[in-house]
Amino acid sequence: MIIKGCGLARVVTENTQNKRSDNMTADQLEYNKLLMRYEKAVDYFEQETIPQEKKLIFLEDFQRILMSLSVLMAKIENMTDEEVVKGFI
Repeated sequence: MIIKGCGLARVVTENTQNKRSDNMTADQLEYNKLLMRYEKAVDYFEQETIPQEKKLIFLEDFQRILMSLSVLMAKIENMTDEEVVKGFI
């Protein structure tokens, strides 16, 4: 719900986001955080203008992100395909 012209749009949006956060477990919040890092890393590794040698520097960090996501997926029961790909909204 967005109410224009009276500054309430930001408040309504913040309240909605807070309710989402309140309903999520710590594991789900951590999964979302790692998923964002994963997506940024994929974007980085797909850039053809960055030399392979430079990408190798960050490969271990990327592997740690993947391992952490895998562990969280095992801890969080009954994840849907959409949650795996997009996180918890």
